[in-house]
Amino acid sequence: MNEHQRSERLANLIGRQPASWSRVGRGYTPAERWVVAFDDGSTAFVKIGVTPDTSEWLRVEHRMYSQTEASWLPEFVGWDDDGDAPILVLEDLSAARWPPPWEPGNVDAVLKALDEVRRVQLQQLRTALPWAAGVLGLRPPGRG
Repeated sequence: MNEHQRSERLANLIGRQPASWSRVGRGYTPAERWVVAFDDGSTAFVKIGVTPDTSEWLRVEHRMYSQTEASWLPEFVGWDDDGDAPILVLEDLSAARWPPPWEPGNVDAVLKALDEVRRVQLQQLRTALPWAAGVLGLRPPGRG
C-alpha cells in the first residue's frame, strides 16, 4: 500500500487528514508502525498488517483494544480491515516519559498500574482473546 492509499484510508477512518508519516523502527513483527501527524496538529500511532500473519495478529489486537478499557492501555482510536491490510490506530505515546531515570513517585505509579492490570476481568480477556483461554486457565467461549 502506498502513502496515498494509507492516507486516504486513515482520513476516511478518523476524519482527519494525515500531514506526515514517520516510520517507527521498533517492533517484533514486520507490521508497519507509524506515528502520523494530522492537519489539526494531533498525532496517532498506526499499525498496518503487511503479511497474513501480521494482519491476523492485528485483528486479535483490535479485539483486545475494542473490548478492554483500562487506564494502562493506550486509547483505541480506530480500526479498518479491508481484508488484506488492516489498520489499527491508537493513542500516540511517543511523547510520554519512559524511565529510566526513575523519579520520585514512579515506582508507586508502576505498582498502581500493575494492580489495575491484575484487576482486569478475566472474562473480558477470555472474550477478547479466545486463543489465550488455555494460558489463562479459562474455558474457551461457548464451552461453559
